[in-house]
Order: sequence, then structure tokens, then C-alpha cells
Amino acid sequence: MFRDTPDGLRTLRRKDGERVLDAAPSKRVRSVIAGTNYDGSYSFPVPLAGISWVDFDFRGTGSQLSAVFAGLFLGGNLSAQRGPKLRTSVETFLSALPTTDRIYSGNRELEDQQFRSFEQSAGGVVNWQASAGWTLSASSHVALLVYQRTGKTSEDYRVPGTALIARAWGEAKYTRKSFAFSGLVEPSVRALGVSPYGFDGEHMPSRLTLKYQAEVKRHVYTGKVARGGVSASYYGGTGLDRLSRYRSSFLMKPRILGIPNGVDAFDAIGLASAYYGFNVFEIVKLAAYYDHAWARNTDESTRFRQFDGLDLDIGTAGPWGTYVQASLNIALRGNTGRYASRWGGMIMFFKPMGR
Repeated sequence: MFRDTPDGLRTLRRKDGERVLDAAPSKRVRSVIAGTNYDGSYSFPVPLAGISWVDFDFRGTGSQLSAVFAGLFLGGNLSAQRGPKLRTSVETFLSALPTTDRIYSGNRELEDQQFRSFEQSAGGVVNWQASAGWTLSASSHVALLVYQRTGKTSEDYRVPGTALIARAWGEAKYTRKSFAFSGLVEPSVRALGVSPYGFDGEHMPSRLTLKYQAEVKRHVYTGKVARGGVSASYYGGTGLDRLSRYRSSFLMKPRILGIPNGVDAFDAIGLASAYYGFNVFEIVKLAAYYDHAWARNTDESTRFRQFDGLDLDIGTAGPWGTYVQASLNIALRGNTGRYASRWGGMIMFFKPMGR
């Protein structure tokens, strides 16, 4: 059985008839995972099943390996401490879960112009602890995107060509007690796949794009069983188009509560968030998250639209020695007429394996 702690999932052991945190945790944390995710961009729940693996001393080298395989995607990271202030890592993300790219006239989808895409990526990251509060990071990644027509795409509509994209980013983070600030700049180059798409080849992907973002956070702790916090962030860029705009995603930033994956795309986003969570009897963890976003897509309008979303989470001990995490989210305001459902949710079961 697991318990969710500030240091991540920790193993619970039985002692004197009670379950307590393992005083000598294993260097490996392995678990079988199973569950499902649903949001308003799909007409069906997405099944997830596989294994999660964390090894804090990979092959006795002192490196840390973390990996998760959930059937439709595989993510992994291998990091090593190179000195008192320097850490390097390599990471990869492979997915068989497509994103359907949609465009709209008002709330009416232009179905004959939709297509789906699959993205696979790999790269490396370098982190330098410049001081007690400052961390500087740099990364270089390569992404392969494959585009396909759907059953609704017009035969006369040419989908984008397979793309190879080189991305780099630099990030600065500052933390002091419960306050945190981060700023990131990400230039990208489309090395392959710069070919016309559309009905008459009227669209051309941007070869060069630049994204940037900034975020401030403040956490508030009220004793050992409750904490909350607020954050504000901004996402912007230059050269963004249909293929490179920001999209809300449950797998990576930005995630805007209530917006289904692949439905809305934005050139700029301002996001304000708040959360509050507490533990019940140190077994059940409850949390609520709220987002308010100002976002725009310049192909649709030059003005910013407002979006509101709410997410309710629970983590607790489940049957047969499992740990259960579940969430329920709802779109309160936004382009709700475009969504298959304003409701979404996820439930995951974690079953610990032997040491």
C-alpha cells in the first residue's frame, strides 16, 4: 500500500497492527497501474494500464531512473548527479494516443479540415544549482510528429507532412520558502515537414517559432494536514500557427482545467490558479483546484476569451492493497459548445510490487 507524501508515493508497512511509513524505504518503487481517463475531446474513456518504476540507484551507479508505461504511452527519465551543483538527465516520451486537431467557425467544427497527430520526443536536460535559491536549466529535444487524416477529413484536404522539430529551452527558477518563480524561453526549428497543407495548399507551417512563459507560485501550509496555494502564469510566443499553438493537456503544461485536450488552441494565455488540500486521518487526501484563464486564438479573434475550470481530487487506500487516485473536473465557462462533454475525470489504481 502507498501513501501520497510531499516526497511522492511512499510505501506503507504493517507494524503492531497499524500501517506506517516504511522507515527504510527501498531504493526501488515499483507498482502496477491501471485506470482510465475521460475528457470532452473523446467520445469514450481512454484506458490506461501498465507499470510505474522508480529506481534511486540504477544499476548501482547512483543514477535515478523513473519510467511509466501505461499502454498508450511510455515516459522515462534517467538522471545523474555530476557534482554538488550539476545534474544531467536524458528523457523520452513515446505515445500512441493521438491528438485530434480541430478548427471551428464559432462553435461549429469544420470537420472536413480536421486531422490527428502523434508525437514522439527525446532529449537531454542540464540543471545547475547556481545558489540556494536559483536553479538554471537548459534542454535540447527532438520531436517527430506524424499527421494523419481522420474519417471526417475531406479527400481534397491535404494534411501536413511528417515533421522533425528541434526544440531547445532555457529556464530559470527561484525558490524561497513557500514562494517560487520560473521563466522559460523555447525556440523551435521545423527541420522537416515545411510543406503546404489545406484544400489548395494555402497554409504553410512556420519554420521558426519562439515560446516563452513565466510563473509565480505561493504555497501556504496550515499545519501538517492542510495546505493551499495560488499561482499566476503567462504563456506567449511568436510565429505560432495551427501546428504550434498552446493546447491544454493532462500530460504536460499548460493544463487549463475544464478545457479538453485538442479542442482549443491559443497564441497567448494568462492563467490564475488556486488550490486547497487536506488529509483525513492521514489516509485520505482531498484537494480542490480552480483555474481562471484569459486566452486567445488570433485566427478566431484578437480578443481574449475567459475560461473557468474546477478539479476535485481524492487519493486513498483502495482494495487489495492498492492506492487509488481519482479526479473529477468540469468546465464552468469557455467554448463549452465545442466540447463533447463539460465533465471529465480520471481514476488510477497503483498496486505495489515486491522490492
